[in-house]
Parts: sequence; C-alpha cells; structure tokens
Amino acid sequence: MLIIKELIIIVSVMWTVLSVFFGLFWCALNNDKIINFLRKRMTMDKKTSI
Repeated sequence: MLIIKELIIIVSVMWTVLSVFFGLFWCALNNDKIINFLRKRMTMDKKTSI
C-alpha cells in the first residue's frame, strides 16, 4: 500500500510540474510579439548605451 501511495504522489507532482511547464511554454508562444518587443527594447538600449 505504501508503494501505491508513493506512486500516486510522484505522478501528481510530475503532472503539476508538466502542466506548469506547458502553460509557461504556451504563454511564451502566444506572447511572441511581446518577446520581440522586449528584444527590440534591449537592442535599442544597448545601442544607445554604446
């Protein structure tokens, strides 16, 4: 019985980790425009600093 409980805990933890990871990955894919905007801002800041 203890082994089954441990397996359930491990599976639930892995499921939560995977769901969070895929959620962040999906947000990153959807926010491609924001990422490009931030990259432009960073490159512009570097150019102005130089």
